[in-house]
Amino acid sequence: MLDWPAFLEPTLRLAFWTILVGTIANVTCAILGCFLVLRRMSMLGDALSHAVLPGLVIAFIVTGSTSSVPMFLGATLFAMLTAGLTRLLTTHGQASEESSLGIVFTSFFALGILLVQIFAEKVHIDRDAVLEGAIEYVALDTVPFLGLMWPAALWTTLFVLITVIGWLTLFWKEIKTAVFDTDYAAAIGLYGYTMLATLIVLVAVCVVASFKIVGSILVVAMLIVPGASAQLLTQRLRNMILISCLFAAMSTAIGYAIAWQLNTSAAGMMAVVSGLGYVLAITFSPSQGLIAIKLRRLRLQQRIHAEDVLGILYRWEESHKGQGLRRYPQ
Repeated sequence: MLDWPAFLEPTLRLAFWTILVGTIANVTCAILGCFLVLRRMSMLGDALSHAVLPGLVIAFIVTGSTSSVPMFLGATLFAMLTAGLTRLLTTHGQASEESSLGIVFTSFFALGILLVQIFAEKVHIDRDAVLEGAIEYVALDTVPFLGLMWPAALWTTLFVLITVIGWLTLFWKEIKTAVFDTDYAAAIGLYGYTMLATLIVLVAVCVVASFKIVGSILVVAMLIVPGASAQLLTQRLRNMILISCLFAAMSTAIGYAIAWQLNTSAAGMMAVVSGLGYVLAITFSPSQGLIAIKLRRLRLQQRIHAEDVLGILYRWEESHKGQGLRRYPQ
């Protein structure tokens, strides 16, 4: 158990590290999720969370243990294979990205189930841990650094976040162009397909790194909901990324606070809060929200009615020219 920050009591210390690690993981997912939403590849995270099963089983078969490092490497390998094969089928197999993704991840998931039944039948797989993760216990799995104990999950998630931010910083122009028009980016020498492939690889690494910590439900939610919500609130990519990060951080903190009070799953509640946030965004968005759309329709109806009245008055006046005193219709 971590004994710092010392000014916090143990229960608040646990909450502090849980929210911090969860925020880092969810913000990373939200950043990458913006590009997936724009590319209409939002379900890539869900597909990867299923497709890594063969990698987990093969890692267990080779090492004979369920330790984190072999599992991470095996899952990462199959996540990257899923991304690569999906791109290969899309490019050379005359299939859409959605169809290619469905073919690859269902095949890998089925392979994983067969491998479990044949080689790893006695291995216990906690369904709740797979779906909801173990974010509440990140403060219990620690590693020493600089004379202090730190959550092991902190370094994993922080490494992925720094990698993603570095990628965006170095290749911002190329990424923007590739996301909106990959063919054009490739034609003008901005490595369009390379940027898209790198995006998919980073999503794969992010999914695998976050999978054990927050579970598949929250990974998929944070890859989709913050980006989709931010898209409703802005038309600029930079602002979209910033809003999605803020959205993910708020969902983490508020979701954990509610889960703490209700004594329920923190990851599940974070996903629920993010969903409620999307409902608020789609309702109150200044440009694309339901209320804004309704108001625009009402203003359009009023304008049409006003123009109809003006048209009637104009035609009546034109038809009664030179007839003396004009009597307008009541």
